[in-house]
Amino acid sequence: MLQGTFTKLMNEGPFAQVDTQLRLDARFGDDIRSHGATAEVRFHF
Repeated sequence: MLQGTFTKLMNEGPFAQVDTQLRLDARFGDDIRSHGATAEVRFHF
């Protein structure tokens, strides 16, 4: 699994903080092959 996170603290605007996260994963086996990607953005007021 590979994961990255970014956090930005805001001084102005409607949001106090913005968090972003990207996650990539893969699974391999004799009977299975799977890839996945997940992206998430959170706004804190």
